[in-house]
Amino acid sequence: MCYPLYSWEPVATHRQLGQTLLPDARLDPERIARHWDEVLRLVVTLKLRHSEASRLFGRLNSYARQHPLYRALKELGRLVKTEFLLRYVDQVELRQRIQKQLNKGESAHRLAHAVWHGRNQEFHAATRSEQLVAETCKRLLMNAIICWNYLHLSQHLARLPPEQQAATLATLSPFAVLSYRHLNLHGEYDFSDHPLLAEAPFDMDLIATWQPPSKPA
Repeated sequence: MCYPLYSWEPVATHRQLGQTLLPDARLDPERIARHWDEVLRLVVTLKLRHSEASRLFGRLNSYARQHPLYRALKELGRLVKTEFLLRYVDQVELRQRIQKQLNKGESAHRLAHAVWHGRNQEFHAATRSEQLVAETCKRLLMNAIICWNYLHLSQHLARLPPEQQAATLATLSPFAVLSYRHLNLHGEYDFSDHPLLAEAPFDMDLIATWQPPSKPA
């Protein structure tokens, strides 16, 4: 997907300078300047919560596309988006941070898909309250898995010698707590009269007192 870029100067000016990354069109700074006070008033209203954002933007969407404030906000949005895209192209660290967050979101989606393995992730409930119950149950299962992973990894690291903790922690994926392939999501069924014993009890005192190794300066 290609996003358009905008500039203060005419496109021909950038082309004459021999720039590789050329803007697609020129901004209209006068339009932003003429309605700057109204833009600030809108921002202050949202910040102070004098009105709900959904109501304000609903009102803006009801205006004609030629409404002055609508066009000023659209012009300002082009400026902000262009500035972000240029930073994204120029800064490797920014691209890495964004990709990391995207990977985190994808890992969470995979965990949700695995937890909701029945009925193809479709709601089979007629009322909203029943749908909320199903969604809440899914989130409860996801949080239980994440909590178990946190406890298991923390206990494992705490039991390692101090000189091995930093190296082991560095090998862990940032999304390790979202892993689920080591779990039996379908469960096990025992019909005996004896209660099942916990297979992996946690030493909560050890976990609570353990401190992650500090990163080298």
